[in-house]
Amino acid sequence: MIVFGDSWPVTIQKLTLIIAYYENEDTFLSLSEILICLPGESEDKPSFRFPPPSKEALTAITPPSPSDDDGDMMKGLMTSFGFSPLTIKQEGRLKVIARIGNDSLKLGSLYIRRAPVPDEMKLPA
Repeated sequence: MIVFGDSWPVTIQKLTLIIAYYENEDTFLSLSEILICLPGESEDKPSFRFPPPSKEALTAITPPSPSDDDGDMMKGLMTSFGFSPLTIKQEGRLKVIARIGNDSLKLGSLYIRRAPVPDEMKLPA
């Protein structure tokens, strides 16, 4: 993702992350929390910690992938997190991590870079 700004930190007006997680129904793990680490942060000190959706929010589904030929039932969760505004201090990866007990499961990341504001986007002085 490219954000426009002349220097760090850069504040963006809104960022929404949609998280989807699917696993075999018989072995579905109990998530204890979801972490959002902004660029430069470690898992030990993330900017955001969220409890997982409630057990009632988990649904039994057929997986969305056509490659699963055996038709096993899956459990899944889909949730979204919105940040408005969001200040990003440096270039790097925004990471989404699920905590399962003492273990971590990396769910995804988004690389964030800065680009100078083009002249045609600058406000007149």
